[in-house]
Amino acid sequence: MQLLESSISTLDTGVSDYPRLTRVLATTRHFELVSSHDLTTAQATLVDEIKPEIEGLLGRVEGYLGKLERREKGLVAKSELLEGRLVRPRSSSGARAGVGGGKAGPGGGNGEGQGLSALEEAKLQQLRQKRERLSYAVSRLELQAGQRERQLRKRSGLGRKSRAYCGLASCRRSYHHLVILRSTLPTASSPAPHHPPSKTPPPSPPQPLPPPDQKLIRWYFWSSTTPPPYRHLPTPTHPNASPPPENQERHKRV
Repeated sequence: MQLLESSISTLDTGVSDYPRLTRVLATTRHFELVSSHDLTTAQATLVDEIKPEIEGLLGRVEGYLGKLERREKGLVAKSELLEGRLVRPRSSSGARAGVGGGKAGPGGGNGEGQGLSALEEAKLQQLRQKRERLSYAVSRLELQAGQRERQLRKRSGLGRKSRAYCGLASCRRSYHHLVILRSTLPTASSPAPHHPPSKTPPPSPPQPLPPPDQKLIRWYFWSSTTPPPYRHLPTPTHPNASPPPENQERHKRV
């Protein structure tokens, strides 16, 4: 009996911790299902947010690389120019020594001839240095011209838009002038003027004008820099009043 009780007590002590172990070792897994449409929309929004920034950074990097390339070319040209300046004085000094030895060998020569040759060599050296400076300046100007051409190509799109806008504005202004001009012209349907009896014969009635879309419009566009004379014609205040003879002559000419 005691043996059974002791075995039960040992089993109780060994199994008493099992409930806690089950709670500790238990794992809860949560799964969420997302539709493919939501995934594609999320990817598209992410691409739309990141793409402009990446393009801007790439543009900045390209501009910086172009600047470094131009600087490298300028430094290479400058180094070549300096190397030429360092090498040519040595060659000129060697040639000068050869000329002096040749003159001293046959019989010495006078000092005046040596002085003239030295002056000529100095002038030649100055001319060579000037030519090198000019060549370096020309290379720099060519690089600047290429840079300006690229800038103008970039701005050409904006220039085309501005020219189109200016052309539209000029068309609107010309149409407005034509409307004003047409409103100031006398119409052919106006009543004939009534002249009182007098000794002088009455003036002939004004001839009807051609429609405004034939001669008048062509003349107006041909002389767009000067205002047309019809804009300043006095309009008759009375329906029976006749226009002055000058205006009649102008109507006939038209």
